[in-house]
Amino acid sequence: LSPVCLGSLRRAAMKAILITQPNNPTAQNLSEAVLQEVVDWAVEKEIHIISDELYATSVYKEDPDYPFVSVSKIRDPALNDDVHIIHGMSKDFGMSGIRFGYMYTGNTDLYNAVKDKSAWRQVSSDTQYVIQDMLNDDDFVEGYVVDNKALLNSR
Repeated sequence: LSPVCLGSLRRAAMKAILITQPNNPTAQNLSEAVLQEVVDWAVEKEIHIISDELYATSVYKEDPDYPFVSVSKIRDPALNDDVHIIHGMSKDFGMSGIRFGYMYTGNTDLYNAVKDKSAWRQVSSDTQYVIQDMLNDDDFVEGYVVDNKALLNSR
């Protein structure tokens, strides 16, 4: 994936580009430099970026030359209106039955559209409370991620 490759695509029909990393099933990541080039290209062309980061911390034997880099690092501190990150609890936290996902975006119109459509598909209050409590415990989250990576790399 590179801006040269992306430049050959027809811009008229393209509204967004989906980046999935780590890639499933290969667990490959884009290098930070390539990710930066893709983000710069998309911003220049006014194309939205959707970054699927569901496997962000769940990679078997991660390549040290290509560690996971979130698109939020590239666009930090503000995602603006054109960068959207999706993540969930099922992969990184082993909660596949919970079906809890979220989107991180700075785009108010997109946020409101998704919020309006999801009103009938909300996660239960009990589930939201448990996940909020878990994610607010920095020691638990950091320890879990370290332990999970160690287990994955030992296989």
